[in-house]
This record gives sequence, structure tokens and C-alpha cells, in this order.
Amino acid sequence: NDSYTSIQAQSSVTPWKSLSKLNSFYFSILPGDSILFKRGDSFFGNIIVSRPGTSATPIIFGAYGSGASPIITGLTPLTSWTAVSSGIYQSSCSACYINVNMVTMNGSPKPMGRYPNSGYLAFQSHNGNTSITSSQLPVTNWTGGELVIRKNHWIIDRNKITGQSGGTISYTAASTYTNQDGNGFFIQNNSQTLDLLGEWYFNPTGKVMQMYFGSAHPSSYTVKVSAIDTLVTIMNKGYITFTGLALQGANM
Repeated sequence: NDSYTSIQAQSSVTPWKSLSKLNSFYFSILPGDSILFKRGDSFFGNIIVSRPGTSATPIIFGAYGSGASPIITGLTPLTSWTAVSSGIYQSSCSACYINVNMVTMNGSPKPMGRYPNSGYLAFQSHNGNTSITSSQLPVTNWTGGELVIRKNHWIIDRNKITGQSGGTISYTAASTYTNQDGNGFFIQNNSQTLDLLGEWYFNPTGKVMQMYFGSAHPSSYTVKVSAIDTLVTIMNKGYITFTGLALQGANM
């Protein structure tokens, strides 16, 4: 309970509940102190390390009790799914960060939907760094999605698609690297790519997650999505030790 005093919180019988309470108190933490999380529990949010330990007396983040390692998580569950088309459901996520890139289904990470599902399509020509033309594109209009171009062996750019006319896709360039005809590309970040179980697309404007469940129903799965960017913030603070904790679910 976060209403416990700092003295009470030193007992495993009367611990604090949240990471926000810990962060608000952190300036009172001293070198040599230990901050322990109960095994078997999960704590949503981030830890902000605002003062350092010393070489002789580091500040230790660890665990107490028995069972599985305590989890510091940035994942929030999605519920209240609504069918939007064949096999595709959606759920609102007001807590989601606008650049979601981690989603799990029953604890396993799932990829963003993409077309094709594996490998690359090839483009035969390009216009500067604004469009490519490919004979392998389907009739589907991909405007609003992302064009991922393998510009050379060590550069893969994610570019916002601004328009499409037949086999030509126009985009806003993510970098100044030039295209090379014959290289590969694929499409992602578009609801039309969803055709495999667990594939997802997040609309940052409405903060809506869409996921492909096929013939199954969302109630058969536990879906969680990253809602924060950083699990632990340590800026120029040395002699901090983490042991026995599990970190999961931050955007990268």
C-alpha cells in the first residue's frame, strides 16, 4: 500500500505497491540501501534512478520471498475486442505509446503484419528518393502504411507511404540514402497486411490495435502491448546493481 510510511515499507508485511511511489521517494535512498520486489509479482511502469551508489556501497535492486523473479513490465493487457472484418478484431488502447512495437500473445512476442509475409518484393525502377515502381505489387492501395526498402546490404529504411498509382508507390524518405533498382522492399504498418495469427497493426491517431485471430476468438488469448518506452532510466548514476529481476515489455 503506497500510504505506508517509509519505515513500514521496510517490512515485507507492509510493502509499498507501485513504482511511482518508489520514484517519488528515490531521493531519500542512500548508498548501500536495497530496494526489493516481491517474487511472483509484476510491477507496471518505469524505475527512475535519480541518485547513485558508491563503489563500496552500491544501491541494490533485488527480490525477496519465494517463487518466480519479480517482473518490471511495460506491458498492458488489451480487452473488449470488436470484430472489424474476417478474422480481424480491434481494441482501443488509450494507455499505449504512439510508437508501439512490442505485442505479445500468451506471453510470446508477435510481429507487426507485413506483405509479403516473408522475403522481399523487387522494384524495377525508382524516381530519386520519392517513389519506386514494381511489377510485383498487388492492386491493393497501401497509402498510409510503411514502405520498408532494402536500399543496400546495410541500409533498410522505413518510409511513410503517401500515395500509390498502380505499381508505383510514393513515400516520404526516411534518409538520404539512394535507391538501387532490383533491390527489395515490403509493406508493413497497414491493416491490409493482417493474415496470420497474432499479426497486428496499431493506429496511433485513434490509439486502436487491430490483430488477426482467424477463425479463433480473442477471448482464447491474452494479448498485451507495450505502453511505455523505458523500463529503467539511469542517467550518469553509477554503482547501481540489478539482480534477480525480470524486465519485459518496453518499446525499443
